[in-house]
Amino acid sequence: MVEFALILPLIAIFLLGMMQVGFALNARQQLEGVARQGARTFALTADPDVSREAVRLAGRQLASFNTRASMTSSLTDANGGPKGGTSGGGLALMGPERFQRGDWITIELIYQYPNPIQASVFGFRLPASIPIGTSATARVERAASGTP
Repeated sequence: MVEFALILPLIAIFLLGMMQVGFALNARQQLEGVARQGARTFALTADPDVSREAVRLAGRQLASFNTRASMTSSLTDANGGPKGGTSGGGLALMGPERFQRGDWITIELIYQYPNPIQASVFGFRLPASIPIGTSATARVERAASGTP
């Protein structure tokens, strides 16, 4: 009984930590789906506004996605050469540039996963959020309006 009382807190901490890792991995998998949806929408519509809205809608499954996520996008030509892109905070996506059919769009998302454990361990304070990042690439199937 004494041995069980001594080991029970360690087992409980281990199990709770494993659950938290599982929740973070689930959030990463959901984030991958959001990035994939944004890249696919851009590839099929060639419309940055529609793609941005698709990312926002798909991201609703993650807590406070619009305020916790940042998105960057980059465009490469069919040969792999860079054509442009955007970076920065917020859900930004490149404006109507000269992208053509066959180019590749890459959407990168970074989500600040809220850390529910706000504790101090041996004098070290755990962060309030954990950055989780992923990206998705899709081939542009439709040229931008006004380009051949």
